[in-house]
Amino acid sequence: MVSLFAGLVRWVDKALKAVISAMVGTMLAVIVLQVFNRYVLNAALSWPEELSRYLQIWVGLLAATYAYQEGSHVGVTFLLGKLPKTVVKVVVVISHILTGIFLCIIGWQGAGLLEKFADLKSPALLIPMSFIYLAVPVSAFFMLLVCMKLIYVTVVGERNKA
Repeated sequence: MVSLFAGLVRWVDKALKAVISAMVGTMLAVIVLQVFNRYVLNAALSWPEELSRYLQIWVGLLAATYAYQEGSHVGVTFLLGKLPKTVVKVVVVISHILTGIFLCIIGWQGAGLLEKFADLKSPALLIPMSFIYLAVPVSAFFMLLVCMKLIYVTVVGERNKA
């Protein structure tokens, strides 16, 4: 069961990297297209700004998942350095559990937005706004997977890393 979960986390990590890279590449291409059209052809398009904004939302939330896994989020650690290792483990596990609870709330509330905005369409692309708001529960779910992995790694130890 643990190896299945570890495999799932590794697969999600690789998929996130690929999706984030593709989205950033698409953002870059769309922005270059808009700059070219606006300044060279003197004919700005209506949709590139909107698409890049929505891609930026998705990239930001998905990249937060990756940053959480890598330990790149801002944290207050000056106190942890002064505590015994066993107490640090307990504090870190409690921190991850509280983060997991928060992510469940965010995911649940984000999923509630999907129904609320299902009939709304974006102005230029005419895509359902629920697709944009889907980034919240999706990223919360992936962060929850990472959170469970980090709890496991903290409790079991680094040598049995998932």
